[in-house]
Amino acid sequence: MPISKGDFDRGRHEPAEVLLSFLREHSDQAFTLEELCTILMAEGYNVVEVVEVTEAALRALIERERVEVREIEETRYYTYRGFLGFRPSRGK
Repeated sequence: MPISKGDFDRGRHEPAEVLLSFLREHSDQAFTLEELCTILMAEGYNVVEVVEVTEAALRALIERERVEVREIEETRYYTYRGFLGFRPSRGK
């Protein structure tokens, strides 16, 4: 899969992009924080930083309404939130 010049220069993908892409590809499933951390570890994030990076990326995606979170039996699950229709742009 091709990557952008920015990704090439940075050496790895942005965490939110990686998680959104993964969740979109698996939109029929929901995942725990721990499961999503393993996705970022595969991208080169180490164990020390991966939980914090994953949580920050998920917060940003939830705020942008791209990911939905729900607590089920005391465990938080995250899933891709597809668009239901027209989404207005933020610019002019």
